[in-house]
Parts: sequence; C-alpha cells; structure tokens
Amino acid sequence: MTINERIRMLRKDVLNMTMERFGKRVGVGKSAVSDIETGRNGVSDQMFTSIVREFNVNPDWLRNGDGDMFLEPSRNELIASYITEILKTDSEQKELAVRLIEMLAKTNTETLEVIYNFCMDWVHSVEEGKKAAGIAPAQMEEGRLLGTPEGVAEAEAAYEKTFGIVSEPAGSAMNTTEDIREQA
Repeated sequence: MTINERIRMLRKDVLNMTMERFGKRVGVGKSAVSDIETGRNGVSDQMFTSIVREFNVNPDWLRNGDGDMFLEPSRNELIASYITEILKTDSEQKELAVRLIEMLAKTNTETLEVIYNFCMDWVHSVEEGKKAAGIAPAQMEEGRLLGTPEGVAEAEAAYEKTFGIVSEPAGSAMNTTEDIREQA
C-alpha cells in the first residue's frame, strides 16, 4: 500500500471525512486531497507533517505502513481533548463542567487529593451498583459498603468530615421567618 492509499484509507475509512473537510484540517483544498489520494501528486513534507499533527497519526505508519496507525496521545493531549469537547457543547453540562474546572484550578493539593479520592469512591460505588443490575445489595469491601446508596452516603460523609462540613438534620435546613425573628 502506498502513502497515497494510506491517506485515502485514513480519511475515508477511519476518519470518515469528506475530502473538503480533511483538506481544510491540513490546509489544502478538496482537489489537492483528490490529487494526493489518486497518486497524481506526491505528499509534500508540509502535507505529511500536517496529517501527523492534525490527526495524531504515527509517522512511521503514514510513511511506510509500520506500526499502529495512531500515536498514543499524551496525558496533556487527552485532557486538552476532553476540555475541547466540553467547550463545543452548549448545555447545562458544559456550564457545570466549566465551573468545576475553574474550582479545581483554584484548589490546593491536599483538597484536590480529597476530591479525587471522593470521586474515585463514588465511581467505584456506581460501578458496583451497575454490576448488581441496579438492585445493588449491600456489598462489603475492606469494611466499606459499595454499590448502594449507603456506600455513596459513606463516601459523602467522609468528604464532609474531611472538610468539616456539618450536615443539617432533615427538615431543618431552612429557617422560617418566625425562627429568624425568634433568634433576633
């Protein structure tokens, strides 16, 4: 398979892109992409570099078919990709995600560690609940309940304890006007 054929396969079969869209990403027009794919034109160094950069293609695969088609993205590339996807959407989820990222950026290391552990406990609890087909009977692992509302409550309680958050008893979270007058 030639480099031209690999580019066609990449664009059409793997990325499922039109020639126009692919060309726009690498800085050429539709006819230039067509000329490369059919072999009428060779692949310039600039085109090669653009394809590798824009689509995270393994240069060895593109040049001579060796190795995997794509390079493994770095951790920073993955994070940038996630954030890009979040910002593309226009929804409540986007707003929540942006607020969460802003909050995390302003947080110290110890607090980030607590938040991370809380999230991992919560994810683990949810995964265990899914394994139990939504019924999620109490499950014990290292003395902790998992996969149940109790497991999530336990993780929340540990989080609140770490930050010194005092939960209001049910029904007393809001003061009535009379309560406020009596306190004054």
